[in-house]
This record gives sequence, structure tokens and C-alpha cells, in this order.
Amino acid sequence: ADGINVETKNMYLDLKFGDTAAKIGQQTMKDGLYEGIAYFDDFSGVTVSHKIGDTTLGAHYAKVDEGNDIYPPRAYGLSGKSDWDDTDFYTFQAMHKFSDSFTMQGSVTFVDENDYDGSDSATSDLFFYGPRFDFSTGNFNIDGFLVMQSGGVEYDNSYAPGTKDPDYEGFVL
Repeated sequence: ADGINVETKNMYLDLKFGDTAAKIGQQTMKDGLYEGIAYFDDFSGVTVSHKIGDTTLGAHYAKVDEGNDIYPPRAYGLSGKSDWDDTDFYTFQAMHKFSDSFTMQGSVTFVDENDYDGSDSATSDLFFYGPRFDFSTGNFNIDGFLVMQSGGVEYDNSYAPGTKDPDYEGFVL
């Protein structure tokens, strides 16, 4: 949130109607399922959740960065920003409570990062996805998750001549 608009920590509208809730504005967003490994920061965005019986569905959208400044922009005859030089992320998650002792969740996050300075470009697509579970019985509790990461960068010919497009893969258990 800081750096896109006015320097603001948190400023949002919190809405609730029945089993649906939404938060719109500059807010702290955390992936929730993976202890902040995928993201945990202040963003301008929207968070929505809806409960259907024992299932809760959720989604986040955030504008992480609105444009990359070109230095010096006037030298290129440009304003310093374009319509295709921002970073957004989208998260979809579901949680189901099977019983008082067993809950399972899943999540997919897509990070879309674009960089265009008027003459060349690079696009980075990154995914975080995986399950989380919580099981308890008596005094015993086990809580775990698996986060997988995949994606890559695609350069155009002028961005980095001779550079191969890298791919990303990783996981945390």
C-alpha cells in the first residue's frame, strides 16, 4: 500500500452481509494457509470470503506495484509509466471442516509481474499452491502444509539479448 498511493498503513471498508464478508482498501494481507511464506504485507486490494455450510471460500486481489519508473523518462519521450508495467496478485482458497478434529484447506496464488519501459519487456508469472491440514485428538494436535512454487520469466528479444528465460520451482513442507 505504501508507495502506490498516499503513505497509509491501513484504510479500508469492512463489509458483511450474511455469510459473505469483504474488505476493500489498503490492508494487511497474509496468505493465511502458509504462515506468510507466499505473502504478508500491506497492499491496496480486496479480500472476500463466503461460508457455505462447513466450507469457506475466499479470494484476495492486490495491486502490489503500479508501474516502474523509467529513468530518465523524458529521455525516452515517455511519461515514466505505462499500462503494462505493474504487479498484481490473485489468491483463491477453500477450507472445509470435516469434523471438530479435522480441517483441510487449499490455496492457489498467482503473481503477475510485468515490466515495460517503452522499448522492451519482461513478464514474470509465479504460482504458489498447496494444501494445509489440521488434525487434533485429545491432547494431540498436528498442523501442517505443503507450499509449491512454480513459474518463470519471459524476456522479449531486446530486454536481455542472449538470456534464456528462467523457470522457478520450489516447495516448503
